[in-house]
Amino acid sequence: VVSFMELCSNLVPEDLCVRVFDGLSGQAGQLADSMVKAPAEFWRAWTLFCPALVEFSESSAVFESVVYLFRRLGVLMGESDAVLTQQVMVDVGLPSLAPLLINSAGKREHLCEMVYTYTPPTTFSRLGVLRALKEAMNNHPAYIACLSYLVPLELQAELLEEHLFEHYIHFAQMALLNPQPKIRVAGLSILANVTSDSQEYSQQIVSLLPLFAELVHDTWWEVQAQLILLTSHLLAHLKGAANGEQDAETEEDTIEALLLIVSRLFGVSSTSKIVLQVGLCALVRNLQPYPVLLPAYVAVLLRQPQSLRSRLLTKAEDGSTPPPRRYVMDNSCRLYEECCICKLWPALEVARTLAGQAEAAGLAHFDPEHLEVLTACLPDAEAELNKEWLTVFEKIKAYVFVALIDPALHYGATVVVRRFWLCQPQSARVGAIEASKGTLLQTLRINYSDSGHTRVHEGDLLDFLREMRDAGRETNDMLQSVVDRFREAHNAEFQRSSLDGLFD
Repeated sequence: VVSFMELCSNLVPEDLCVRVFDGLSGQAGQLADSMVKAPAEFWRAWTLFCPALVEFSESSAVFESVVYLFRRLGVLMGESDAVLTQQVMVDVGLPSLAPLLINSAGKREHLCEMVYTYTPPTTFSRLGVLRALKEAMNNHPAYIACLSYLVPLELQAELLEEHLFEHYIHFAQMALLNPQPKIRVAGLSILANVTSDSQEYSQQIVSLLPLFAELVHDTWWEVQAQLILLTSHLLAHLKGAANGEQDAETEEDTIEALLLIVSRLFGVSSTSKIVLQVGLCALVRNLQPYPVLLPAYVAVLLRQPQSLRSRLLTKAEDGSTPPPRRYVMDNSCRLYEECCICKLWPALEVARTLAGQAEAAGLAHFDPEHLEVLTACLPDAEAELNKEWLTVFEKIKAYVFVALIDPALHYGATVVVRRFWLCQPQSARVGAIEASKGTLLQTLRINYSDSGHTRVHEGDLLDFLREMRDAGRETNDMLQSVVDRFREAHNAEFQRSSLDGLFD
């Protein structure tokens, strides 16, 4: 094994190295037993294999296999003697890991998780290891970065009680004032993790608002991304949490300050598209309790590049959630969760906002992004549409029917029209069909006028109209009526069409 380790970094193929370390992991039970009986054996194994953690990059399969071996040893040794296992990590592991944790940002997350496999899940033990780690590193910025990877592990183990909480928050505050942007990111990440599912801790972290609110002007994209995550978590916990009139006033002031952070990030053209993507995913659950967010939210969604927007509006066929995403090719970058926002947002309110913005802006027509967002808002086919949806249809019908004869928008428009013309209950269906008559007539006139504009292929339009004609009595009667009126009122345009064959 000693000879193998001397050669593995340069001469041994990587896949062979992985097989060797995987084989050792398979024998981890025997190795752990011998190390518990004779701790010097751990020192020998650590001295032998630890150089691989230095020599191989974090993206290497060999690095992953060595980390896995050490994690297996930590788990199995801890099951036999938890106190001894922690001690060998503090005495043997941390001194050699400290330089690596300081100088290799991309390896920190893996190594921090590995260290905690040697630490019993008790507050006393975790605090002891954290203090030993801080002393071994003797570098506050790098130590804070490590804390940002360790705090999720505290939350998973439900260990973040008062003393641990104070430790993390103390260093998070230091991080927010650090000149290094990645350390500010780490500080915000600690706060965002702590507030992600704890209303109690959120109330305490609100007191830091004057400190982190200033980071809205930070030019580092990931500082802004973590800030919007933290802001979203706090907004989710604050609504309705106040007790008494005075607390309610303080709560409103705090909410106003948090909404201002969102407004500044969403309302500035220089904000990174990545930050906006993070914000769209984070804030979607806050649209219902904070409808004031809707106009900016919809505007940002429309401005996102099509590839980014589509990822948020596409439902996985199996209903699964996509894995967290690293937005830049840097392993020290955080992982961010992307979700299907149309499964979480208040669809009617989003559609109503979209319609209102189009109307207020006096748009001549929808662009592809408007139709993409609108179709994502529509309820599933089996869901009934209420009167409020008909009000939305009334506002957007002109845009939708113009899109029906646009080659680039035709398909999306058919989805919308079909959804309203075939909806349940019958009263809503009849209402949508009746509301479409005049707009459809004007659309046919535009389509068959001699304007020279590019139109959808007539065969595609007629195929859709035939489908709707055959869908039921209401749509058949309406289409017959509209075609008859078109023949009478715009005969020249009618003669250019093939609509006379629609009801042969």
